[in-house]
Amino acid sequence: MKAWQNPWVRIVLGPLACSYGAVTGLRNRLYDAHIIKSFRLNARVISVGNITVGGTGKTPVVAAIARSLQARGKRVVIQSRGYGRKSHGFLMVSDTESVLTTAACAGDEPYMLATTLPGIPVIVGADRLEACRNAIAHFGPDILILDDAFQHRCIRRDMDVVTMDTSAPWGNGALLPAGPLREAKHHLKRADIVVLTRAHEPDQKERRKQDVGRWTNAPVTFSEHKPVEWIHLKSGAPMPLTAFENEQAIALSGIANPDSFLDTLRSCAVEPLEMMRFPDHHWYTPNDLKKIARVAAKHQASLILTTEKDGVRLEGLNRFPIPVYCLRIACTLEALLLDRIMMT
Repeated sequence: MKAWQNPWVRIVLGPLACSYGAVTGLRNRLYDAHIIKSFRLNARVISVGNITVGGTGKTPVVAAIARSLQARGKRVVIQSRGYGRKSHGFLMVSDTESVLTTAACAGDEPYMLATTLPGIPVIVGADRLEACRNAIAHFGPDILILDDAFQHRCIRRDMDVVTMDTSAPWGNGALLPAGPLREAKHHLKRADIVVLTRAHEPDQKERRKQDVGRWTNAPVTFSEHKPVEWIHLKSGAPMPLTAFENEQAIALSGIANPDSFLDTLRSCAVEPLEMMRFPDHHWYTPNDLKKIARVAAKHQASLILTTEKDGVRLEGLNRFPIPVYCLRIACTLEALLLDRIMMT
């Protein structure tokens, strides 16, 4: 259970959430009044972000948008802060030809984007303005995609895409630290288009669309995140989704929404003997490997299943007791979103 799902968390941390809301609200008003300056870049800018912390399926949406723009002949660069990376300053993760650094230096999500989007440069830097100016100087992109930048208003954008998890778009409805909201619901009005992710049931789609529509006039679209194949951690060899049906497997998850991974496993006819949960963006250690080996031995498991993002953070470890496979996910976007982006 996530911390904010405990009702006592909202009660105890409510005063801090009020203070946080006051600060974020003031900051947004200062930007709206142009008292805090934002900067225009010499490229079209698309921000893909969210209004809650983690777990909205944002990274697959970034990848799908980038692929679609590339297929339409656009020169695209992705910029990210590189959360959790073990490096500092501006870093070029990949250029148009190859990946240039390690997962630890880049951060798990930028590295995963770099390895799955050949021909699309990925750069990281906490100073987004400096990083984007460097990207323009190096690559001359038509379009810059800012990953996780809805709250970063220093750079003017031509479109704000906001991703929200269909199952729980607001969490418990409380601001940080009492809940997962990064800013109050009414700030969603800044969005140009909202993407409700992991949308499946028609009734659920309509309810969520109406709910989100109370807070923004932006069009609401949907995306589906579907498993594609299993990838062997070491060799990269693919396996079909049906390969591990009813297999004796344990699962690893170090993502913001581990329950979504468990649901996906079950949709692939896999019921793990145990789900080992680690914090989001967790970098696995040799001690973790020993713990994983003990759990695998206890259950006499024949393989370990994990997410593609976890696989990035497991690559540096050796001597897994049994094979490790990572689940590759593909994101399908509605035409409305892509049409809006091309019109921007």
